[in-house]
Amino acid sequence: MFLTGCLSYEEEYLFIDISNNVGEVRYSNIFSDSKDEEAIKRDFQDLIDMVYNDNYANSKEGAEQKTIQIISRELYGIGPRLDGTVNFSFKDWKATLNEFHIKVDKNEDYLYEMGADEVYRGGNGKYSEHNSTKAVIWDKKSKTIEIEKRTASFSQTNTTSLLSYWLGWKKLR
Repeated sequence: MFLTGCLSYEEEYLFIDISNNVGEVRYSNIFSDSKDEEAIKRDFQDLIDMVYNDNYANSKEGAEQKTIQIISRELYGIGPRLDGTVNFSFKDWKATLNEFHIKVDKNEDYLYEMGADEVYRGGNGKYSEHNSTKAVIWDKKSKTIEIEKRTASFSQTNTTSLLSYWLGWKKLR
């Protein structure tokens, strides 16, 4: 479950254990950035397919994530939010880091350049800003990568939480 299309989230936490070839991604407050009811329903169905449909791995979107093997994935409600977690394993740590846009720089340190819409919330790397570039750097000896970030432009008035859709879907299961 890696969010695509009009699906987004307020916060994301990423943990990669290079030594044990496992990792976890947690999404907090998953939402659709659409206000059109039909588009929101499609977004929700896409989310359900990503989380609960094993055939998703064979789809075009799922095939793009072949560097990792999903161990488990789940959605759950916390208060007014719909959150999700993906646990995964991998064989090639460099390919996995690349999957999450973490590069290995010329010094062999790990580098994540944050997007303009991302706000650093914490982690075990060193955060730095220079001009308009924001980045997190981990020493090449690091055995774990941990980063928590927030979407800067998140606004509850311009998004639609998918919690009520998920609760309704869950009742029908």
